[in-house]
Amino acid sequence: MQHLEELVNNLINISRNYTQLDLAEVSSLKSSYAIKLYRKIKQFQSNGWYKSEITSFKKIMGIPGIYKTYQMIELIVKPSVNDLKKIFPS
Repeated sequence: MQHLEELVNNLINISRNYTQLDLAEVSSLKSSYAIKLYRKIKQFQSNGWYKSEITSFKKIMGIPGIYKTYQMIELIVKPSVNDLKKIFPS
C-alpha cells in the first residue's frame, strides 16, 4: 500500500512540472498555428508575459522562413489571435 501512495504522490509532483491543456479548448481551435500559440500562452500564463525573437518565434510556431514579418502577422498571428479570443476573451 505504501508503494501505491508513493507512486500517486510522485505522479502528482510530476504533473505540476507540465503545462496542462484543456482538450475541449484545443479541439475548438481552427489551425495548428492557433494551437501552438495556445500552448505558449498556457505555458507562460502564470507569469503573464512571453518574449521571443522573430526567428525563434517562427521556428517554435513552425512558420516557413519565406514569410516576411508583415505576412506572418497578417496570415498567421492575427487569425490565430482571433481564434483564441473565444478562449481568452480579455
